[in-house]
Amino acid sequence: MRRILAAAFAILAPSGPALAEAVPYDGAWAEQPMRLFSSNEFEVEGDGTLSVVSDATISIYWTRLAEGFADATTAGWSWAVTESVPPTDLAERGADDRNLSVYFLWVPEGRAGDYAEASIRDLTTDEDVRILQYVWGGLDGAERIVANPYFDGRGWTVQLQPAGTGMAEESVDLASDFRAASGEAPGALIGMAISADADTTGTRSAGTISPVDLM
Repeated sequence: MRRILAAAFAILAPSGPALAEAVPYDGAWAEQPMRLFSSNEFEVEGDGTLSVVSDATISIYWTRLAEGFADATTAGWSWAVTESVPPTDLAERGADDRNLSVYFLWVPEGRAGDYAEASIRDLTTDEDVRILQYVWGGLDGAERIVANPYFDGRGWTVQLQPAGTGMAEESVDLASDFRAASGEAPGALIGMAISADADTTGTRSAGTISPVDLM
């Protein structure tokens, strides 16, 4: 009887991670420049946090996620900003500098294998990929969720903290925010990225972010 019950629970259990699991900044991460000769400074600290400095630069640090994270619906992390870009309009193309961003990328259910060799550029330009970007930056009192001006209706920006320095703990509902932004249910979570952007304002930002917990 115990074996039968255990098997039944195994069938009914969700396929995503049952407990929150951190995504470490390990060798699977890689930097992707967004402009020629423009690169942020990404450095993993001794405690596992990621230090990010943008000195009038922009680039993305990204990783592909293991299959076990495909159904993750929540995320949490802590971050801090010690140097800040000025307030910007996150909805305006070319004027959306920000201190830190955390990207989550989804592909249609059942198609994760189609993107096994895709680069971050491939993913961010594919018409079937959907992207949420959580941001520390922008205008105080701005609308929380706006269309990302670079993704042509395939991506959205969620402001968590306006431009400025400080420390914060974040806990976000990926599924709820995705539905609020797109009107759809998310597909399979396939990748994640961290970025900073200070090239338009020609300023400097500096901050840290802990490994992101997914559940």
